[in-house]
Amino acid sequence: MQLTEIQKDDIQTNKDIAAFSYIWIFSVIIMWTRRDSQFVQFHARQAVMLFILSIIIYVIPIPKFHYLNVFTVAGMIAGFINANM
Repeated sequence: MQLTEIQKDDIQTNKDIAAFSYIWIFSVIIMWTRRDSQFVQFHARQAVMLFILSIIIYVIPIPKFHYLNVFTVAGMIAGFINANM
């Protein structure tokens, strides 16, 4: 699938904002402020899902269940790197 010039410009202009959306609560703020960018919206939605998942993992009172947050942090780091490339 080929990217159009508009999509390439959107990615180039907003890749830093999309990367910062993976930092916990910033994902919600960025999702509401950058509604015009499909690239940012894609990454912000993923970051919101990881944020919600990390809250759910933290709230569940199962012993040693909090170690699963390592995977959500790994997902956030991977998303940060992918958005910034």
